[in-house]
Formats: sequence, structure tokens, C-alpha cells
Amino acid sequence: MKFENLSVQGCLSLVVTVLLSAAPLSAVSAAPVIGVANSKGAFKINQSTVTGNGTVLDGATVETSKTASIVRLSESGTRVQLGTESRGKVFKDRLVLERGTGRLSGANYRIQTAMLHVVPETPDADGQIQLKSANVVLVAALKGSFRVTTINGATIAAVTAGRALDFETQAGAAGPATLTGCVSKRDGRYFLTDETAGIRVELQGPGIEKHVGHRVEVTGSTIPSAKPAGGADHVVAVSQTKELSNRCSSPVGAVAGAGAGKAGAGAGMSAGAKAVIAGVLIAATSTGTVIAVTGDEETGSVSR
Repeated sequence: MKFENLSVQGCLSLVVTVLLSAAPLSAVSAAPVIGVANSKGAFKINQSTVTGNGTVLDGATVETSKTASIVRLSESGTRVQLGTESRGKVFKDRLVLERGTGRLSGANYRIQTAMLHVVPETPDADGQIQLKSANVVLVAALKGSFRVTTINGATIAAVTAGRALDFETQAGAAGPATLTGCVSKRDGRYFLTDETAGIRVELQGPGIEKHVGHRVEVTGSTIPSAKPAGGADHVVAVSQTKELSNRCSSPVGAVAGAGAGKAGAGAGMSAGAKAVIAGVLIAATSTGTVIAVTGDEETGSVSR
């Protein structure tokens, strides 16, 4: 290229043009560093094999093989773990789990899958999320408690310490609900805290008043547009009620009408108990095995 015939102004314009054209390239490569991943064996960060430890940029894909990997986030101090044969995208505020098992220790972070978001609700929250199949996710709380929501933000479970639940999406479901618990009344409205999912719903429909103080199984559908009262998570239009007992022996049912917290929900729940909320089948499972963290097995379990 010849420059002898260019004016000073023309040269300046050329320089500015070159700098502007290069700016997008530097912006693309400027993803912030959010932490460090380490393992006792080899693993991959964005398809590049790493041994020992490696820097993690926001949105990086971390993939493990025979050994697990720990990601420590610089800003929050949160520790996220990927079990063996697992893969996920790590962001500064969430892990998007794509395969295998993830474990989260700490608050202000969440793990999400293609179907669920798992959000810690206590500072000491420590839990495991496992993709058991294409449409089944295990959530186990080792310490503290977690809130589980659909990808649209609808709360479908409260998982407290020592509990493990399987979540299975129902093909073609449009918000069905099947819940079991004791019916309570407050301020002229009717409520039920589900024994499996541990969340509270407001019940609407004829004949509900006859079951106050009774343990029942209700079938119906959630009403997404309705705003529940009394701190409930959903409004359920009840189409069928099956009475299981004419009294409430569950501690949760006995005090639900007084605004009891969700931490005690699920007392007396048995393994195999099920609920359907917002089209997701929720089943209690007896144990959840803690993942291997750094190549050495850290075994443990949670029970119903």
C-alpha cells in the first residue's frame, strides 16, 4: 500500500479505521477470569486437556473423565464440583450441568439443568445434583436447604438437609397436580403442604371445606395466572379429593394453618412417596450418594 499521497488527515483516518476493526477481536477474547479448576488427574477446559489446575473463564466448559474436578470461584468463594464423567458450563453465578453430577457448597450460586434450577436457600447449603437420564434429575441436600424451580421459575420443591428427590418431566403435561397432605384453613382460604415436595399450595374447588384437619390426596391442575395467598407457591384447582385419614398426625399438617415454615415439610415421608406439580413428577428416594471430589472417594449418604 502507498501512503505518499495521503494527507495527514487521511493517515489519521486510516489508523482509526484499523484500530476500530481490531476492537471486536480483543473484546471477544476478554471473557473475565472467574476462578480456578483443579483435579488429581487430567480434565478438559473448553476441549483443551489440563492436568492439575487451570484458569476458568466465565462460560467455560469443564469436562471430567476418571477423576472429579473442583472449581473455586474467586469473587464469591463458592466451591463447585463436577463428579467423574461429568460436564458443565461454569458461569460466575451458575453451573449449567450437561452430564453427570455436580455438587454445590455455598450460597449465592445455583446449578441448572435443561429442566430445573436448583437454588440454595441457606448459607451452609451443600447439595448434589445428578442427571440420571435425559428427563430425570436427582437433587439431594446434604446440609442446609435448596429450592427447586422449573426453567420458568415456578417453585416445585423445597429440599431440606437429609432428603433426596427425583424429578421427572412428564411429556405433554400441562400443569397437572397430585399432592398429599393435611388441609388447613386460614383467612377463609384452604391450604395443603405436600408431604413429598415440601411446598405449600392454596386449594380451590367445591367441597374443600369438608376436609379441613384431614389428610387427603388431591388431584387437579395448577393455575399459573393465579396469585396464591398465605405464602403458598401455587394455586391448585382441585378436581378430585381422596380422604386418607380424618385427622392430621403430621407435624406439618397440624401447624400449617399457623404459617409454619417449610423446613419441617416432609416429616414422616416414606421413600417412594410421589407428587406431581407443574407437570413434574417428584418422587422421594431413600439415599443419594455423595460424589467423589478429588479422586478420593468421599462417601456419604442422605436419607428420607
